[in-house]
Amino acid sequence: MKPIFNHNYPKGAKMTESTPFAKWRENNEPDPHGEHYSKGDKQIAYGHYPSEVIATALVHNVSDMLFISWLTAGKEHLRWLSRKLHRLTNDHKAINEKRALTSLGHLTDDELANTFYLSESLEDLKAGRDRILWLIDRIKEVNATE
Repeated sequence: MKPIFNHNYPKGAKMTESTPFAKWRENNEPDPHGEHYSKGDKQIAYGHYPSEVIATALVHNVSDMLFISWLTAGKEHLRWLSRKLHRLTNDHKAINEKRALTSLGHLTDDELANTFYLSESLEDLKAGRDRILWLIDRIKEVNATE
């Protein structure tokens, strides 16, 4: 499933040309989550599931009793994938420009993870799903060129 590209910018917001991985990184601040997302994917919620499954679950399990678990897993997979892509790449400018074109592209990966986790709106959940799939595709592209 390919990500859906629609900006969904808040009213009055200007379209951004580039969105960083995380504002804390741009501000030369430490990762607020320490090394949690730098470890292997088995250390995150539902790490034994492929991230594609987690992305799909965000929009298909909204009435499930375990929905909070899927939300947590989605948030953690998105953050983990973001940090992985950052480590794998040197040209962050190009990736940041592409990220700005995704659903809710004005939000950093960390901001989007918080947004869909807290709002639980279908629009935000779809943007979270799309961003996870987008990150997976970028990681595959980087790995294919190595």
